[in-house]
Amino acid sequence: MYTILKYFSKKMSNKTMPAEEMSPQELMENGMLIVTHVDYHLDETLRLHHTDQYDIGQNGQLIVRRGQPFMLTIEFHEEYNEEKHKIRFIFQIGEHPLPSKKSDIRFGLTDKWYPEEWGAKLVSRRGRMITVCVHPACDCIVGVWDFMIKTTVSGKGSYIFDNFEQIYILFNPWGQTDQVYMEDKDLLYEYVLNDHGHIFQGSGCSSVYQKPWNYGQFDEDILDIALYLMRQGFLEYCPQMSSPVRVARVLVHVINSPENTGVMMRFDSDNCQNGKKPTAWGGSRRILQQFIDTKEPVKYGQCWVFSGLLTTVCRALGIPCRTVTNFNSNHDSDDNLSVNVYLGEDEKGNIFEQKEGNVWNFHVWNDVWMSRSDLPVGYCGWQAVDPTPQEASDGIYCCGPAPLKAIKNGEVNQTFDTNFIFSELNADRVYWKKNHRSGKWEIVHIDRNALGKFIYTKYPNCKPGHNRSGGLMDITFDYKLVNGSEYDRIDVINVHRKKMMLHRAKKSSHYQEDVEFRISERESVMVGQDFNITLHCRNTGQDQRYVSSSVYCKIVDHFGEKIGICRELHVNNFFDAKNSKMIVMNVAPEDYMPFLGRDNNSRLSMRIMVYCKVKQTDQMFVFNDSYQLDWPYLTIEVPPKIRVRDEVMARISFVNPLDIPLTNCELMLEGNGFERIYEIRVSDVPPHGNFMEEIVFIGRKIGEKQLVATFYCQELCDIVGSSMLQVFK
Repeated sequence: MYTILKYFSKKMSNKTMPAEEMSPQELMENGMLIVTHVDYHLDETLRLHHTDQYDIGQNGQLIVRRGQPFMLTIEFHEEYNEEKHKIRFIFQIGEHPLPSKKSDIRFGLTDKWYPEEWGAKLVSRRGRMITVCVHPACDCIVGVWDFMIKTTVSGKGSYIFDNFEQIYILFNPWGQTDQVYMEDKDLLYEYVLNDHGHIFQGSGCSSVYQKPWNYGQFDEDILDIALYLMRQGFLEYCPQMSSPVRVARVLVHVINSPENTGVMMRFDSDNCQNGKKPTAWGGSRRILQQFIDTKEPVKYGQCWVFSGLLTTVCRALGIPCRTVTNFNSNHDSDDNLSVNVYLGEDEKGNIFEQKEGNVWNFHVWNDVWMSRSDLPVGYCGWQAVDPTPQEASDGIYCCGPAPLKAIKNGEVNQTFDTNFIFSELNADRVYWKKNHRSGKWEIVHIDRNALGKFIYTKYPNCKPGHNRSGGLMDITFDYKLVNGSEYDRIDVINVHRKKMMLHRAKKSSHYQEDVEFRISERESVMVGQDFNITLHCRNTGQDQRYVSSSVYCKIVDHFGEKIGICRELHVNNFFDAKNSKMIVMNVAPEDYMPFLGRDNNSRLSMRIMVYCKVKQTDQMFVFNDSYQLDWPYLTIEVPPKIRVRDEVMARISFVNPLDIPLTNCELMLEGNGFERIYEIRVSDVPPHGNFMEEIVFIGRKIGEKQLVATFYCQELCDIVGSSMLQVFK
């Protein structure tokens, strides 16, 4: 008779007959007001709330954002009469909802509401139908809410109709009263709605490349997984689930798995058994779906994978989020703002490293956008969070959110973990060498700008392109006082050291410095080719100088740990007054090729180190910089526009740049809104041979989509490529 006569369950009156035992006819005979149908205005609501891209929304699920009203049209079995009938709306979340925990919310119709309160207004009425506008509080708990309607008839009793669809309520960065509000709507497209992007990796300014990544926050099951992770982090439903500060901190913890409890296990060995290399992943979707299927940490991840996962989960929940890469990142567990390098000298005068501090070639974390009502005024906006497990904070492995303003100004007492991120960016690299006369260790060189050299993120709404550094946005100024503000930066660091009761290292001042040294800029070189390291020396003084020079090309892993030395050169030269010389060390493919594939975490990384000592004055020159060769890039040929559900061919190709074959090869093709992830084993690629593979795929969602291809083999990991295409009806 009516579409939802079955939707009643709980009795809320003094009637003796349980509501569950009443038939629809008995309900009407007892004069009850029966809800027969609810229209959620689904298409319009999803569009207005910017939730129309979620797969579950397209399948009929209502998803709204808090602090923003939505419409419901309710149909009863008889005409609604305000004098006779009363209706109340009930929203509950969690297993044991309580008003005191803001998880049991009840309200009726009202003429007005306030942003921080729940409410409902009567908009219109027509016959047996009324349309109401429901307003979730701007600070309500984020999650999946049970929705019920309680009807009361004067003198008859009350009933709750509770078998309606659950309602997803998310953070609202479009809502001015929400803690995650972001005024710039173009930025919201990037930091909330964009489901693809790229993450910068490499070794600093000259060796930066972009790794395409599919975030896939709207794909099947991803929103449910994000909400599941949030619930797991809080253990039980609580008011803190309304705070983006607390939610972000919890998500950072549940993404990583130092205790085998999170989404992903960090890779820190050479053994990839029962898992995938971190470089093999090209998106978050497969990782999250594998985790939810198995409830076991997925193997294996590294910082960029953790960051990609966190971006996916935050954007799914409505928290603006971006990936951030810091090049030459200090891992300073002692918080002393110094990376100490100890130099030795052999009997021939050759200088070498005895011990070096822990500096990662690059480290990827995230920024999340939110206001900070828990801090003094002025710390709103971007907050740094780091999902890679490094050090425990408050007893758990997590880091942030830390306000960028506090990091920049060295205000390390502003929560959370600001001191740790500050030290990753601002430490000095201090070189020590034993004085052969006094026998004491002395500081011979201090590099004040070695750490946190560049901090990059993707330029908003920029399409991924070639394999170099196109589309990057330099946000170093957001994190550090640099370029022209060196005195201010030193003051900030000194204030930090004073708070931490530390002393800033000072270089020994008794050395005369009359020889100039300079290293030539290195050009981009494709793997498989040779390159030069060129040292320029000039004696500016009036006396002859004898200089011992040591040049090293060291192979390191992602964490800066030495794998081996592929080439070294030691030269002793006399320099007459005003005389100049150039020292060149050539690094050939046969020098570094044996190290290919030794680091499963990243592409082949090198560290160029030059040490020069002037015999007469003990003057020291030190150069230490990271370097990466260029890698081949996958070309993906696809039509620029395809029709949804049509089979389409993707042609993927590249040229092997090496003199040796590529072996144990696999190819993966994935994208958001496509039928599935394609992963196949492919044939070996001969030396300097052309690789080409064709894969048929199907687009299942309309819109602009990114295809990401990843090729990995024994010799060259992380060969990637991407292509944009439009899927239409």
